[in-house]
Amino acid sequence: MKKYLVLGLILIGFTSLASQIVLMRELMVVFYGNELSLGITLAGWLFWVAVGSWGIGRFFVERVRHKLAFFVFAELLLALFLPASIFAARAIPLLLKTSPGEIIGFLPMTYSSLVILAPTCLLLGFLFVLGCRIYAPKSREGPEHIGYVYVLEAIGATAGGLLSSLLLIRVLPPLYIMLGIGLLNLGVAFSLTWFLEEKRSLLLFPTSILILLGLSLFSFGKVGDLRQASLELRWRTYHLLTSRNSIYGNLVVTEKDNTYSFFNNGLYNFTVPDKLTSERIAHFALLEHAEPRKVLL
Repeated sequence: MKKYLVLGLILIGFTSLASQIVLMRELMVVFYGNELSLGITLAGWLFWVAVGSWGIGRFFVERVRHKLAFFVFAELLLALFLPASIFAARAIPLLLKTSPGEIIGFLPMTYSSLVILAPTCLLLGFLFVLGCRIYAPKSREGPEHIGYVYVLEAIGATAGGLLSSLLLIRVLPPLYIMLGIGLLNLGVAFSLTWFLEEKRSLLLFPTSILILLGLSLFSFGKVGDLRQASLELRWRTYHLLTSRNSIYGNLVVTEKDNTYSFFNNGLYNFTVPDKLTSERIAHFALLEHAEPRKVLL
C-alpha cells in the first residue's frame, strides 16, 4: 500500500501546481487579460489551501476514523472538481450577466474567483494534512516523517509545474488537461481502494464508474464536445469558430453577420472585413494625389 500512498502524495503536488497554472490562465482570459486577476487568483489559491490544511485539516483529520477511505473519497471529489472548475470559470460572464468584451469589475472578479477556487483548493489543502497523518501516524509521528511528505509533495509540484508550462499548455486545451489529471487521481484512488478493510465496495463502484466514464469521453471524442459547450458559455452571443491556446495566451475567432472578429485573452483585436477602416485608409491616400484612379489596399 505504501508505494501507492507515496504516488498519491506526489500526485497531490502535481495536481496542485498543474491545476493552478491552468486555472490562472483560464481566469485571466475570462477577465480579459487583466494582470490584477493573477494576483487575485494566486491570493485566493493560497487562502483556500491554508483554510483546507490549517483550518479543516487541523481540526477534522483526527476525527476521521477511516482515514485511508476518506483519502480515496477526497481524491474522487477532486477528480470531479477539476473539470467542473473550467466550466465554472467560463460561465462567469453568464452568471454575472456581462456581455462579451465588457470588463468585469474588481469586486465581481474577486468573489467569483474565490468561489470557483474554493472546492479544489480546500480539498488539496485537506488532502495534504490527511496524507501526512496516514503516512506518519501518531505512533511514528516526527519531523523526519512529516518531512518525507513535504519532499514527495514538492517533487510532484515541480513535475507538475514543468510539465504543464513546457508541454501540456502547448499541446492540449485546458479541459483536456483537467480531465487527464482527474483520471490520474482516480487511478490512485482505485489502487488504494483495494487496501481498505472497510467501505471498499462503497468506494470501488463509483471510482470504477468515473474511470470508465472518463476513458469513454476520450475514446469516443466527446471531450471536444464538452469543450465546445463550455466555450459557448462565454461566447453565447457570437458564433464561435475556433479557440486556440499558446504559451502567450488565448486566441478566439468568432463570426457574426459575415464578419470575423479576433480576440486575444478575451480582448477584441480587430474584425475582417472592416469596410469602414478600409475606406478611411483609402481616403488618406486619395487626398495625396491630384487625380487618383486606382488604390491598392
